[in-house]
Amino acid sequence: MNLELRKATLNDCKLIFDWANDKDVRNNAINQNAITWEDHCTWFSKILFSPDSSIFILTINKMPAGQIRLDKNAKGWFITYSVDKAQRGKGIGKMLITKGIEHVPNGDIFALVRCENIASIKVFERLGFDKLKEEKSGTDCFITYIKRK
Repeated sequence: MNLELRKATLNDCKLIFDWANDKDVRNNAINQNAITWEDHCTWFSKILFSPDSSIFILTINKMPAGQIRLDKNAKGWFITYSVDKAQRGKGIGKMLITKGIEHVPNGDIFALVRCENIASIKVFERLGFDKLKEEKSGTDCFITYIKRK
């Protein structure tokens, strides 16, 4: 199996749009609303050229398998990721995050996960992220994970 993590390009806009609007991805997202093409294009162009954000695509044998985004903030780096529907349940999330955090130069790494997203909870815990806090707001519940680097 040939794994490669490459920087996303403008050519990946539609791929990431499709992944972002996948039903399971939306259900596990912080903001669960569907994303419009226009909003996505505006956001993608902004993020792609931001000095404080990086988006990477994980390929397996040259086929896209998932994406990871790293956003720098005052406390460190914030991770978001998603795995292609056809690749779920194969340990891709763990590989994606492992390869992604290699691109974090320094600082703590954070992730915010819905309490019902058992797959992501297992991935972060298996990778040595510590549970920082759990917060409930109405019917929503989120866990913040941290990995000190």
